[in-house]
Amino acid sequence: RLKELWRDMEQRCFDKYLNEVNDDQQGTHVYQLLKHETSQCKALMKHDNRRETMQECTSKLVALSKRCNSIADPRGRPSAGPATR
Repeated sequence: RLKELWRDMEQRCFDKYLNEVNDDQQGTHVYQLLKHETSQCKALMKHDNRRETMQECTSKLVALSKRCNSIADPRGRPSAGPATR
């Protein structure tokens, strides 16, 4: 169930990344950070699936997901939320 939740957060951020990609943007997009952290958490889950470890991973991923969803569209368009798709 956690992997599914993580995958959903990553997919929503990826969709936003694709819709708002900007060639002029400097640095790493938060999607890339989220994808990396998701991979790290999945690898960690194979060896350490204690509740507190999974909570820590989920907290990191939720924070990155919120950060991703709060990014304004650089073209000035409102972000497309789930209700407007």
